[in-house]
Amino acid sequence: MEGRKWDRKRAPEEAFAAFFAAHTAEETEDILADGGVPCSRLMDYKAARNHPHYQARGVIAEWPACDDESVIPGVKVVPDLANHPGRVWRGAPATGQDNEDVLGELGIDGATIATMYDKQLLGKRPYYQHGV
Repeated sequence: MEGRKWDRKRAPEEAFAAFFAAHTAEETEDILADGGVPCSRLMDYKAARNHPHYQARGVIAEWPACDDESVIPGVKVVPDLANHPGRVWRGAPATGQDNEDVLGELGIDGATIATMYDKQLLGKRPYYQHGV
């Protein structure tokens, strides 16, 4: 009996695996959507940026980086709610940008922080670099 339960549970999984193996992600999305099944394939940023639905909804947005010079592309706040719209109000801080503030709040003095940089226990780098 235990074997039958396992087979019964595995049958749909195996059918899905066979179906997905026989179709591309785009074909699968079209077949399911045509059948009334809401779905969306997982996309990388390049695919999302070029997808007509993402473009129509402005899902990929841009905002100033923390250096106030660069512009960072990224996914806006979703879902987009009419009465409670989300927004990106600033770019994320660069790696290490807040080191001194955070460590200072923890009571670590400037000399100790400087030593940590000298020993490469702390570091900083830009959040976003064009072409990298």
